[in-house]
Amino acid sequence: DRQLIKLKDHERLILVTEPSPEACDDPDTAINDVLLPGLSEMDIGSALLLHKAKAERNKDRRVITIPTLGVSITGQVLSMREGYQRSLDETAADNLELLPEIAANGKTNLIGTSLGSYVSTLMAAQNLAANGHSQINLDYINLIAPAVGARNIPEGDKFHNVDAGDEEFIKEVTRRFFRHMPVDTARMAFNHPEMAAECVAVLGAYAMHLNKTPQRLAAMAGNLRGVQKGIDWEDLKDVALGYEIHVLGGEKDPLMKEQIPQWSAIKVLAPQTQVRVLLGSGHALTIDSHGTAEHLAQMEIQSERNKNPLKIVT
Repeated sequence: DRQLIKLKDHERLILVTEPSPEACDDPDTAINDVLLPGLSEMDIGSALLLHKAKAERNKDRRVITIPTLGVSITGQVLSMREGYQRSLDETAADNLELLPEIAANGKTNLIGTSLGSYVSTLMAAQNLAANGHSQINLDYINLIAPAVGARNIPEGDKFHNVDAGDEEFIKEVTRRFFRHMPVDTARMAFNHPEMAAECVAVLGAYAMHLNKTPQRLAAMAGNLRGVQKGIDWEDLKDVALGYEIHVLGGEKDPLMKEQIPQWSAIKVLAPQTQVRVLLGSGHALTIDSHGTAEHLAQMEIQSERNKNPLKIVT
């Protein structure tokens, strides 16, 4: 179901799949899986594929996708100035305000891909800082192909020679990332041709609406600039201690390679953190939408086992 919701001055397109009546006794208390896609994602392509795969894998849940503001087909296109200047903190705050309109009373899992992983982390940090009445009931924070680089790391916590506050380091990682994406996308398209065909629809959407392309590109450029700022190390630690984080990345992904020391350090502070690195995979994980949904489910099952270990009574 595609829903258009007005929030402040923006018309937001939301994709919602309600829990299956056969699998869910009470929709009001069903878990809400909230997907936040990447930099150029709209309501088609790999974002829609992951939404469908998640709904098929978890029929007892409400699956919600909030496409990237300013680039979706049906949602409102921002002006070039607003798209470029809009902060991701504001986007995260708007998403938190939007959720009560579409989610019911059950727990909520955030599932962010690439740019969406950054926005998910900001949402979790803002939710922690909010008072009890305005907080949403967050459970897991799932970061797929994460773009969450820590900045402002004090000397006592250093796990890397540089951090996301180092402009030259970020520029170099960004260059490596953009060199990686065409190769990785081609590899994933070859391995999953049935999925890749649906992802091509995104290119068609841009071609059909050329009048909106400058505004979309401005929004993407502004979002990229926001991600490059990184997440404050103290905020990232607070999120990891407040919620369970599941990180799913590919070993060929330049962003994931740089973040492995960071997540290892986080896991020391918050042992419940799970990190799964897929051999032979890169950044474009969600083209294999069913595989991605299955990995997330396995990590959640493992977490539940850790919380409720098997007790043998004699």
